[in-house]
Amino acid sequence: MIIKLPLLKISQYLFALLFPGTILYYVAVTSHIIPPLAGGYFGVICALSLLILFPLSVWDVLRRGRMELVEFSYTLFLFFFTAIVIWNGVFGGSSVMAWHLVSVLQSLAVFTLCKRVFSHSVEGSRVIFLCWLAASICILTFTLDGRFILRGMADDVGQIPSYQTFALCYFIATVFIVRSATSRQLRMGVHIVALACLYINSARSEFAGYVFFALLLEFLSCRKKFTPIIIGAMVIGLSSIMLTTGGISIPESRVATLVNLQEDNSNNERDRMAREGMEKIFNSPIVGAYGEYEEGGYIHNVMSVWQETGIVGGVFFALLAFLPFIQGCVNYSFRGSTHQSNIAISLLATSILLLIVGKYFTYLMLPAALAIYASSKPVNLHDQASLDSVRK
Repeated sequence: MIIKLPLLKISQYLFALLFPGTILYYVAVTSHIIPPLAGGYFGVICALSLLILFPLSVWDVLRRGRMELVEFSYTLFLFFFTAIVIWNGVFGGSSVMAWHLVSVLQSLAVFTLCKRVFSHSVEGSRVIFLCWLAASICILTFTLDGRFILRGMADDVGQIPSYQTFALCYFIATVFIVRSATSRQLRMGVHIVALACLYINSARSEFAGYVFFALLLEFLSCRKKFTPIIIGAMVIGLSSIMLTTGGISIPESRVATLVNLQEDNSNNERDRMAREGMEKIFNSPIVGAYGEYEEGGYIHNVMSVWQETGIVGGVFFALLAFLPFIQGCVNYSFRGSTHQSNIAISLLATSILLLIVGKYFTYLMLPAALAIYASSKPVNLHDQASLDSVRK
């Protein structure tokens, strides 16, 4: 117990540093409070997390003499993708090898960290909550023309990550806060704050994804299933009407373009890249067309896994994402559920949805969702409170 407690605290501190900490760090950099780290803050914390936690995960597997199926499958997929990356980088001269290797390490770090953190104490960590609260305040107050745009305030734009990075970090941090809030009233407060922050951040995918995540979670957690459906439909309907008619005045945000994507240049450009990528897939459906695109010109949806890894990798990835979600739904329907299993189902569904409509297959929400799913199994939960159902 003396050893386990410090390790849990270390995991929680790393989680706080990686997710809400990324936002706080770059706010401090933009404010000239601290200098930027060489190599990028997010990558450094991912590397630190792997150095500390991955050996512990390996030791846990050796000690138990078994490995969770989800953990084994995801690790196997990462090794499979790594082999493809190295092969094409060495023998094909691919220019995207470094980017993909970094993505693999980040995916493994996020999975390892989330699995360890979400396997413990349902009451949460004070440091994670305080960092999330501070990040929320920064997003809502540290704005330029009503938007959280650190790149617009920084001296060197190249030192600041994109708004998608901040949105993802905030989303995953909020999932932990929601997991700690077993009271529906508290969760509603967290949902409101999160949606306000994601709107100000201007990340359309994460904003829409969080709306879906919150509605699905509350639906799964509610005994009276029609209540969240009616409330959600009313909120979405009224918001859409007010946005499209100009009935309310809100800060300008890319999120507002969700009501008219046909006139959005970013969406049109992604459609073009998707069409070009699909043509390359059809020309080589078995082995794919690894790295055959201009910088940043990859397919921005789940079909990117087919292009990069071929049909075997595509099928493997689809099973990896869908089977846990299906199993979670079956367990919910026939065996009951816990608060954490409801969160796992909701986040898996959100990850799958975002991958289908607009995210590259290395999108880090999926390893977080798979880790939470793996940790939601009773055998992996380390406190009895985590086993309590919250259907209220």
